[in-house]
Amino acid sequence: MTSSSFRDAIYPQYKATRQAMPEELAAQIDPLLETIPALGWPLVCVDGVEADDVIGTLVREAEKRGIDSVISTGDKDLTQLVNEHVLWVNTMAVPLDGDRLEQLIALMVRGLMFHHWGVILGPNMFLQVLSLTKHGEIFFAGYSKLNAKQRVTNDIGKGALVYEAAQAVDNDAISVWQMSLYGGFTMASGDGNDFMSKFGVFTGPQAIADRADERVASGKFIVRPS
Repeated sequence: MTSSSFRDAIYPQYKATRQAMPEELAAQIDPLLETIPALGWPLVCVDGVEADDVIGTLVREAEKRGIDSVISTGDKDLTQLVNEHVLWVNTMAVPLDGDRLEQLIALMVRGLMFHHWGVILGPNMFLQVLSLTKHGEIFFAGYSKLNAKQRVTNDIGKGALVYEAAQAVDNDAISVWQMSLYGGFTMASGDGNDFMSKFGVFTGPQAIADRADERVASGKFIVRPS
């Protein structure tokens, strides 16, 4: 897959003033190209064109076949495709509601588990996302320090995504994660002061989820995004 498009051939100065992609972002591309198909999603890569071109073509072809489409991106150029059959969702917009945020965190953890450890969670496993209070951070930190088969700590984009995780010794699907995105989010629900900073994630057998639910019910350590 090349980084140039037909536009560069037509006009060599195309995007000449645009800054190069940050190294920490460029390093994520190859792992994503491997992870996305592993999660069961179709992946389309076309040499000589840009992602906008591929998205626009797929959307218009779907429209011809009577299929509605959702464009999920922060690129506002693609809003020109919006009509009664095409919805544009700005993935970079905040505030987020709790359901969308939980889905985003869960999706990221699934991808990171495959990227770091080659683990794909099966249907008999769970993934639970929890928003952490200060006590919850201490609670998760204690879990993270238990004996582990593998550990990972990373800071991508100078604070854009910070996470640490530990994988259980006896079951590769059991893991505990702490992460933050862009330093936190103000949620769309509530009074505008509902700020979520750090998130905890458990993965593994259902028994672990049951124990986490007990902590949630207590209201002391963990609260769910809402």
